[in-house]
This record gives sequence, C-alpha cells and structure tokens, in this order.
Amino acid sequence: MKEYTLDQLEDIAYRNEPMPDLRSQSDVLAFLSFRNLYDFARRAGMSQEQGKREKSQIIEAYRINKALEELQESTSEMWKRIDLASADYRKNPSVEKADRLMAAIYRVERKKDEHDL
Repeated sequence: MKEYTLDQLEDIAYRNEPMPDLRSQSDVLAFLSFRNLYDFARRAGMSQEQGKREKSQIIEAYRINKALEELQESTSEMWKRIDLASADYRKNPSVEKADRLMAAIYRVERKKDEHDL
C-alpha cells in the first residue's frame, strides 16, 4: 500500500478523486474531512476565512490522531518485546535472560561493573 502525505491526501480530495487505499484511520479521516470541506465549499459556498479555519482544524485533528496511532503501535511493539523476553526467561532463567528482559522493558542495558569482564 502506498503511503500518502497529508498534502497529497488533500490534493486528491480537492480534485474529487476516489479515496485511495489508505493504511491508517487518521489518513482515512483526513481524506474524508478534506473531501467534505471542498464539497461543501463548492456546493454551499464558504468564506475563505471559514475554509482556512476548518482546514486548520482538520490538520490539527490529523496530527493528534497520527500521534495516537504511533503511540499505540510503539506500545504494541513494546509488549511484543516484553512477552518474548519474559517467555524466554521463564523457560530457562539466567542473568543474561533477565538482562534481556530488562532491556525489553526499559530499553537500556545493564551497567557493566568491574565484575563483568
């Protein structure tokens, strides 16, 4: 599936083209919002000021939705890492596997001291 920028989605909506295959809900909502904005502006008329205000609201909502999607994705990846590391530790506990589990949870490695050569 092709990735689209927000500007590309707006342009496609402005030209009243069909919605492309989009990956994320934030992309779908932005496209449909732009299409609705431009359709309303064509049919009912809208002041330039109102159009700019509504466009900025669409962009802000898109940024928030995109950030939430990225947070959800990174959280999901974090739990996958933790699950794999904890399953490995449960099967055969060791200091090395505990270190891997801690790295999966906190994304840091254990500090080396003079006993770790």
